Amino acid sequence: MLQHIDILLAAALGGLVTLLIKNYLPSYAREKGKNLATKEDIECITQKIESIKVEYSKQIETYKVELWEHQQRYLWAQEETKVKIDAFKKAIIDVARLINLVKKYQFYLSERELALAASGISKTAANQELHKLYLDKYDQYAELTAKTYSEFRDVLAEMGGLHALFSVYFSQDLSKALIDILNLGNHEAEQKMTFEEISEHLLKEHKACGSLESARLKVGSHYDKLCSTNALSLKSQHLFDLLKTHVNTVANPKPQK
Repeated sequence: MLQHIDILLAAALGGLVTLLIKNYLPSYAREKGKNLATKEDIECITQKIESIKVEYSKQIETYKVELWEHQQRYLWAQEETKVKIDAFKKAIIDVARLINLVKKYQFYLSERELALAASGISKTAANQELHKLYLDKYDQYAELTAKTYSEFRDVLAEMGGLHALFSVYFSQDLSKALIDILNLGNHEAEQKMTFEEISEHLLKEHKACGSLESARLKVGSHYDKLCSTNALSLKSQHLFDLLKTHVNTVANPKPQK
């Protein structure tokens, strides 16, 4: 009897094992496979997300750099425009000052030389009153001549610095036009008659008209004609025309084809 029961239990156990193998194990294997596949998918997705994050970070940094460079270019363009405008204004002011100082300097210089020559003639003529008058005039114009010449040199120095800016920011034509004005300004400030020539002319006119003051005015008028600043004015107008052309070109650039 017991043997029979053992046989039945063994048969039942064998059937159960067969059932498990047939039904449960394939299901378990499929679920396990799903779990493994899901884990691999998650790892793959995670890697892709991290890769996208890294690439996105790179793009953000590149964008920041490009934005900074764009801002710097804009700021530099703004600064360059300001420098150019300031240079335009200063060029106009300095050139006008230069021409005015050349005229003043030549006037004071001629008056100084004429006063000195007249004082010599009056001394020879034993006219102490006129001698002192012209000596005082000489002292007065000598001071004004020195002061004006100092201002003239200061303007030349400022324009030398302005020329350096022109060399960097503007065309060669503009730069050359400004240096031409500097050179011509130096030339126009040179004394047009020597003291000996002025004395000779003054003495000649004095003998002709008999009045030292009339002779002084006549020689002074002759000296003034030698100091014409027409050439300097023409050079200055050329510079201003170039400046206007440059401004119009920058303000209205030609459309690109």
